[in-house]
Amino acid sequence: MVFLGIEGKVPSTCSWYTRQFTFDSTTDAGKSMLSSLLSMIAQKQKIMIWYSPVDSSLSDSDQTSGCTPETMAKMTGLGVAGL
Repeated sequence: MVFLGIEGKVPSTCSWYTRQFTFDSTTDAGKSMLSSLLSMIAQKQKIMIWYSPVDSSLSDSDQTSGCTPETMAKMTGLGVAGL
């Protein structure tokens, strides 16, 4: 499991120790996402993230108020911003 956080508030997410997103890096799709993500970071590119939102009752929560790795927003895709 990969946990990813970004600066600032992200709509319809909760924050688990400053991280808002997760994805499974053991699947083929997850391995591809991890490879792409690391490449984009290494090249200092701005990244767009697509994700499935958390339950509205958990939006804006953190690790002390209900956010857990299981309830975090799940990444569904990513790309280079501005292309």
